Amino acid sequence: MKALLAVSVGGPRGVGYFSNLTVYQDAIPSFVKLDYSFVGALKKRSEESNLTSLLRPEPLRESGMEYVAWLKEALFAAYPEEAKQYVAELNA
Repeated sequence: MKALLAVSVGGPRGVGYFSNLTVYQDAIPSFVKLDYSFVGALKKRSEESNLTSLLRPEPLRESGMEYVAWLKEALFAAYPEEAKQYVAELNA
């Protein structure tokens, strides 16, 4: 990611020292907030579609990215057409 920031130090533009600052960052940390009622609905859909045997066991929520990866797998298995359309839109 590249960002060009306009900064003013010591006061507003015209009063303080003004400069542009270019920032490069390869890895951007992110925060994901999950509504666990969604997870319950996802599990129910998986059970109704008889997909639970295809999914690996649900990891602990505290396992972070492993849990997010499991959610993605479960979501794509439970909603294959929607997932296919989503991926196509991302790649467009």
